[in-house]
Amino acid sequence: MNPKLLVKLLQNLAGIEKGAKKEETLDQIFSQLHVPLNFMSKCLLRLVLPNCRRGVRGRESAKSLTIKSYDHWRQGFRRLAKLMVSEGRLPDEELLFFLTLDEIDDLLKTRSPSIISRANYRKRMFATVDGYKFPEIIKGFPKPINDKDESAENYEFIADLTMKGIPVSQGVTKGYSRVAISLEEAAQLKPGEILITYSTDIGWSPYFPIISGVVTELGGLISHGAVVSREYGLPCVVGLQGATKKFRTGDYVLLDGKKGNLQRLPQPE
Repeated sequence: MNPKLLVKLLQNLAGIEKGAKKEETLDQIFSQLHVPLNFMSKCLLRLVLPNCRRGVRGRESAKSLTIKSYDHWRQGFRRLAKLMVSEGRLPDEELLFFLTLDEIDDLLKTRSPSIISRANYRKRMFATVDGYKFPEIIKGFPKPINDKDESAENYEFIADLTMKGIPVSQGVTKGYSRVAISLEEAAQLKPGEILITYSTDIGWSPYFPIISGVVTELGGLISHGAVVSREYGLPCVVGLQGATKKFRTGDYVLLDGKKGNLQRLPQPE
């Protein structure tokens, strides 16, 4: 991760003023449920809920260990890349990440120009391939979406634009939107803004504490953005295809996580 992005994120997090959240009792949690519970249901929930909480802690611990293991492997490969550069087997350390394990093994045994040539080709192609977008459901050979003609400038500004998607985390909020396709753009997020993006993964998780709502073009009930939004109690709507083109950063919007609506509102005076 770019250290500058991390510093920016920490600055935003430091600006949030939140009091210590009081832990709720089980009875308080039950009273907030929209579905009435009978005596047996409450008894079952009292048994199941502690196990669910332990399961969530275990899941997060497993994620943390997985990320740490990835980091150890990455450090090992970076060390290997430095040694290969010093021995003249690689012209650039970053090229190692564009080789397969078999190719690395071959390169340690021989000085093959063809392997270096393949790595350079993959490095040149990476920026293009990394920018490809694919439909949510694919049949047959995957083909990227051609959205060159669908830039935001080609869409007419509609003052009262409303889009409907799939509600995956309830709640209603108003605020200024932040259209961010990449993590670099997400680094500009300010506390209270509503994030509008194409999709999210674990790399976006640090931004959830500072935003007030989430909108994605892709996703479903158990997609990353939906799950994390429910954990933070944020309204979230997914499946709003074209939202990143039709809405713009700075729009004042209403996000309804119950009906699945995203609506552009007049700018507050």
